[in-house]
Amino acid sequence: MAYSHVLDGFKTSPKEIVDYEISKLQRLNYNRFFWWRNFAVKQKPLHKYSPLIDKIKNGDYDPSPYRWMAQHAVLEAYPKIDVEKDDPVKQSEILVLDVARYRRLMADFEKDEAERMSNLYKEFKINFKLDEETVQNEMLDFDGTLEEFYHYIRKKYRENNRVFGDFS
Repeated sequence: MAYSHVLDGFKTSPKEIVDYEISKLQRLNYNRFFWWRNFAVKQKPLHKYSPLIDKIKNGDYDPSPYRWMAQHAVLEAYPKIDVEKDDPVKQSEILVLDVARYRRLMADFEKDEAERMSNLYKEFKINFKLDEETVQNEMLDFDGTLEEFYHYIRKKYRENNRVFGDFS
């Protein structure tokens, strides 16, 4: 009797995409305080007083890598069980650590993503003297990269406000 795979409920991107995104990260040694994390971002974030455009180019506001780490954990867990022999209870017992790793990485993702967005809104508010609602509406209406969005906002609101560090 063939059982279904316990991990089938976890949504993941194709393995090739996850592997590509994980290849951008640096492998970490085991850390007993953060045992669920196997990777870290290679590029360190810039100082908080660095210009916004430099932070954008550095990847400080790119989507959080914890999502890719969580998906990688799920994809690594698949070969650990045999769906032909292992019933769902046995599968759950085998994968308890992998499921815990996934959940912690997703919690890290949600926290990190919220912090990145909050900091991004704050940067646009400070640099262009806009309120958060205006920044959110502009982001929702804009179709392009974050760097293109920066240049769009800079051009649109430049005549009203002088951007910090912009002397042109």
